[in-house]
Amino acid sequence: MTNKLLLAAATVVLLFSACRDNNTETAKVDLNFRANFGDAPLTMFTRSYPYREGMNVKFQNFLFYISDVTLLREDGSEHRLTEVELLSFRNIQDDNAADHGISTASANVPVGNYTGIRMGVGIAPALNGTQPGDYKAGHPLTDNYWSWALGYIFTKIEGNADLDGNGNYDENAKLTFHIGANELYRTRTFSKAIEVKSGQPLSIPFKVDLESVLVRSDGNFLDFRVTRQDHTNDMDVARFIMDNLADAIQLRVQ
Repeated sequence: MTNKLLLAAATVVLLFSACRDNNTETAKVDLNFRANFGDAPLTMFTRSYPYREGMNVKFQNFLFYISDVTLLREDGSEHRLTEVELLSFRNIQDDNAADHGISTASANVPVGNYTGIRMGVGIAPALNGTQPGDYKAGHPLTDNYWSWALGYIFTKIEGNADLDGNGNYDENAKLTFHIGANELYRTRTFSKAIEVKSGQPLSIPFKVDLESVLVRSDGNFLDFRVTRQDHTNDMDVARFIMDNLADAIQLRVQ
């Protein structure tokens, strides 16, 4: 009889544990990205931004991918937030839209305390080996694919340069930088105390400075009088952009 009672008690404990695990409390979590160019909000098509050596620049497109976005727990374990996300600022055309920024899809995250977040900048090599036909419509990887390169474009920067600083944006000064290759994939880890509370949606704020992507320092920048386009043909240019992009992504202080 004693053994039967012990077995019954153990069964109750296991059932309770399974029930508890299946009903882990969660909350919706996403990432929100705002883009700027120096001290000004980044908007497409209309705003002219001062650049180095007396040049000016306007933009029509800025996008980039992030991959394997993972929340880091206090106990050293991890929770992946999303596999891949496309952040496109092409439709950000006024300051109000720039202030709202771009948000990733939200995911259910177990409640608790986290110490930071890790993300890949670009597309992780395993995903970069896939093709748009592998995904349903609306998936981030149904676009920005180079069939000739058998891989995806990690980031696009498109615009026009005023090379003389006289307000004349010549058609011959169009800017097109399309960058992507496995060796250009970068990883960033951000330390931040994050508390996920049951039923309380959480948006983790980030910013990205496009000026910092193009300019490393006063004497180290993409000179549009010399280089106005690159499709990952010049790896020095490609590495310059991807290294800078990874550094230009920062947690935003609210």
